[in-house]
Amino acid sequence: ERLVDEAGYPKVRMIIDGGAERADSTAAALQALGAAGIPPRAKLLIHDAVRPFVEQSSIDGCITALDEFEAATVAFASTDTMLLTEDLGDRKVVRSVPDRANMFRAQTPQAFRFETIRRAYELASRDPDFHPTDDTRVVVDYLPDVPVAIVAGSRTNMKITTRDDLPQAEQISLEIRKRLARERMHQVFAQVREQ
Repeated sequence: ERLVDEAGYPKVRMIIDGGAERADSTAAALQALGAAGIPPRAKLLIHDAVRPFVEQSSIDGCITALDEFEAATVAFASTDTMLLTEDLGDRKVVRSVPDRANMFRAQTPQAFRFETIRRAYELASRDPDFHPTDDTRVVVDYLPDVPVAIVAGSRTNMKITTRDDLPQAEQISLEIRKRLARERMHQVFAQVREQ
């Protein structure tokens, strides 16, 4: 709360304590939003703080997708071939090779109508084996008839989880700063030409 006050984030309405796992944090947020009287059809976006380079177009795409779908997730098409594996003794072995055209890397934000994600979590909470790492998976697993739309992500919407991710994050940050500086320079030149 001190950080919000000091940094002056006027859009922050409440701060909710997170849980031990991602699903615990989402469940706490859903409970707090329900208690605050959020409308059932409200659009809810859930984003990882460890993805600082999300593009506005992905956020806008999620909001727009909820006009047609109950759920949507930002995802980036995989350029790598993916392998589904199984255990064989002490090794992993390839069980199948899915069609790459249908493989995406999940990113955030992930977007839901409030009543949809709340219902999925209610059902999931009854499952003792419930330990998802992703909110979209909760909808896919517990509300299988609800289609989840894909919203275009980007390679720069990376997840920073280890020190090994920092060089790539620094490079992306530098690219963004350069792009913003160029855009600002073009705006200034356009203003000068108009005078």
